[in-house]
Amino acid sequence: MGAALSRRTAGSVLAGAAAVIGVAATFVTAPRLTLLNEGVRLRYPWPAVAAALLTVAALVALAVLLRPLAARGMAVLFALVACAFVVERLTYLVAADAVALTSTGLVERARIAWPEVRQVQGDGRTLRISGFGENHIVIETASLRPHDRATLERTVSRRVQEAGPAVAR
Repeated sequence: MGAALSRRTAGSVLAGAAAVIGVAATFVTAPRLTLLNEGVRLRYPWPAVAAALLTVAALVALAVLLRPLAARGMAVLFALVACAFVVERLTYLVAADAVALTSTGLVERARIAWPEVRQVQGDGRTLRISGFGENHIVIETASLRPHDRATLERTVSRRVQEAGPAVAR
């Protein structure tokens, strides 16, 4: 019985360590800016998705290995939250092309054509683009590398300027 207990304990420690590493890697990995002929695209690279998947697998392993029911329940709950992060990392996309700025996330999708842009605000941590009515896109830029942030801001600025002088800014 001692060997089985030590294997379960070792497995729990390894699963816990893998979960911590997966969470850290998920939150440290910033979206990657890709320059395209028609604009830019911002999306999470595959290591961010892999780290989130590692977290889910480790938390499921913890749910199986832990004995107390409350600990198993917490591991399952955290695994479900981690699944949401996997889907969020897979679906996250910000694209600025010649026609519009598009943002896709876990629960919402927004698109603002360049002529419809009414206001652009940047505070170093976010870039907020407002269109007609309640239509707006908020891009978190705090985790971007400085030159990626500058490229994104220049692209948005250039596209808004090219949209025409009739647009109120």
